[in-house]
Amino acid sequence: MQINNNKNLTEANKAKEDAKRDFLRITNYLRLNNKRYSITLGKYKTLEEAQHSLKIIKKTYPNATLISNQKD
Repeated sequence: MQINNNKNLTEANKAKEDAKRDFLRITNYLRLNNKRYSITLGKYKTLEEAQHSLKIIKKTYPNATLISNQKD
């Protein structure tokens, strides 16, 4: 699940720290892809699990979206 997509590393790091504070039990990741920093949350085994989390996360991050094929 992506909550932020940014060109600026400083802003991306801040978004990552905010997500860590907002969702203590969900692992977050900072990835560089095509010269943009993406902040993603969690690893989900099923689409239903991801959709349930998305509803909760959208309350804090309204632009959150599900993304497929997340890789470490």
